[in-house]
Amino acid sequence: MFNHIAIFPKEHWPRGYGVNGYVRLAGRKMSKSRGNVWYIREALREWPADVIRLTVANAGDGLDDPNVDLDFAAVAEARLQDWVRFATKKHSTRRNTHGIDGWFLSVLNRTVQATRNAMEDMNYKIALRHGYFDLQSAWSWYVRRSENRPQVECLRRFIEVQTKVLAPFTPHMAEEIWHRNGGAGFVVAAAYPDAKVEEINPRAEAAEGLLQSTLADIREILKVTGIAPKRMALYTAPSWKVSVHEVARALATQGALAMNVLMEKALAQPGMRDRAKEVAAYAKQVADELKHARVEHLDRFDSVDEFAMFRENAHFLAKELGVKVDVFRADDPRRWDPSTKADRAVPGRPAIYVE
Repeated sequence: MFNHIAIFPKEHWPRGYGVNGYVRLAGRKMSKSRGNVWYIREALREWPADVIRLTVANAGDGLDDPNVDLDFAAVAEARLQDWVRFATKKHSTRRNTHGIDGWFLSVLNRTVQATRNAMEDMNYKIALRHGYFDLQSAWSWYVRRSENRPQVECLRRFIEVQTKVLAPFTPHMAEEIWHRNGGAGFVVAAAYPDAKVEEINPRAEAAEGLLQSTLADIREILKVTGIAPKRMALYTAPSWKVSVHEVARALATQGALAMNVLMEKALAQPGMRDRAKEVAAYAKQVADELKHARVEHLDRFDSVDEFAMFRENAHFLAKELGVKVDVFRADDPRRWDPSTKADRAVPGRPAIYVE
């Protein structure tokens, strides 16, 4: 640092530095006396340089001693080879846009934000988690929801962003992909991805999160019960529970969520006094749930029309589960509900019936 300050102008001074204590190999302190020293020149005989760089970056951040995981290196080599093949081959795509495209672009931009922040803080393992593992997971879900036909612009942007994010860690692989895809110059000289904030869509993310969690709940029910389903139904929350939840969220956003204030405001809603006991029981449940919720998460609850979302995606659920899925409002008097499951529906968690 002394040399930098003495020689370079201020804009080129270091903005930070990293110090590590012991380096661990497979969880054990690395030392010559233990005979478990991992020399880079020896590692290069077993793995490509990019794999080693990725493994070292994934070793750890902060004050914890970094842990070099050789099992990670073995998996990383295969995953990087798969990524090169994926990023440079031709894909079956579509030009028209679907709702799921907005979800993916929102996640892509939110991921870019998180990755850039982690890189600037020199938290490289966190950057890899957001910019590589989480992004790959989001793409897998997106392709599944797109029935293996991603939108052409979403595919292009995914490959470009992923390649640029990986470039500091795996420069040789990134340059190969960049060159084969017609990128200008070198990828390491290209601008790091910037998030397009206007494409971040909390509503789309909330809706997709609800769909994912509901699908996971259904799979868990089938696993635990061992039922081979013949028919399935989802029931979204009745309007009175939605109203109570809205009042509770508004109070939680303003500060403390007092039960007496919640009841007063909830019972002031039309028709609520006719079911005062039900309102009181549900209001207590909601107050307990929202007591520790983060303010920025509260707005996401009211952004999703759950009934419309599940109706729109009933075909996807049926395809995933191999059985017809019907969607009803819990307060629809014409609903099919042989086991009165609809009473259990609450905002953000539909009731589920499996026949």
